[in-house]
Amino acid sequence: MFQRIFLFCGVIGGLLLSSCSLPKTTEYVNHTEAESKMERTEEIEITETEDASVSMPFEVQIDKTALQIRKEKETTVMITSSVADWAFEVSAENGKISDMGKNSFTYTVPKDEDEREDTITIRLMDYENGALYSYKIPLIFLPTGK
Repeated sequence: MFQRIFLFCGVIGGLLLSSCSLPKTTEYVNHTEAESKMERTEEIEITETEDASVSMPFEVQIDKTALQIRKEKETTVMITSSVADWAFEVSAENGKISDMGKNSFTYTVPKDEDEREDTITIRLMDYENGALYSYKIPLIFLPTGK
């Protein structure tokens, strides 16, 4: 009889101790696809670069020279990728971003011709490999001949 009570107490004690080591469950929250993709970016590797030679699954094409010598006031920036599931966000410190497409956008130089510098920042999200790249394009404009 003593052995059964000891065995019963041992089993109950083991169950209580093992339940303490179980992970706590969290409340399920339904996310939209966009929120879910942004949530995934919180856990991924971030690579920042201004160097086009750094190995990335993205290629950014821009005619910097035409903008910097003020031959053009705007240009279309094209982005190509070797991965299928990706997205991008873009911003400019002084210029204007418009006509956002799936893999392109239009950059317009600052209206203030006294503005000599700008930086375009592109955040490229690679959802296939769980990586986030931040690509900066510095621009230095020639002074206007007023």
